[in-house]
Amino acid sequence: MNTKIEYAIEYAKNFGYSVVPANSKEKKGSYVKWKKYQDHIADETQIVQWFKDYPEAGLAVVTGEISNILHPEHDCCSSGHGGCC
Repeated sequence: MNTKIEYAIEYAKNFGYSVVPANSKEKKGSYVKWKKYQDHIADETQIVQWFKDYPEAGLAVVTGEISNILHPEHDCCSSGHGGCC
């Protein structure tokens, strides 16, 4: 069975996703300052350390160009522009 650490490393190495430890108690929370991970993917050593420091953390993928995942604005559906929900 894979652990969160193994999943995080797999996402970073095999899929090229920029991952950070998520604070599930906060709606948009992370245990680390995630902005720099919009341009930089954490290495395996960093990922392992995060999940040792924050064992209760969830796994978050930084969206945008770094991970090649677009994240539409949440209120686009109510704006009348449609097409994103």
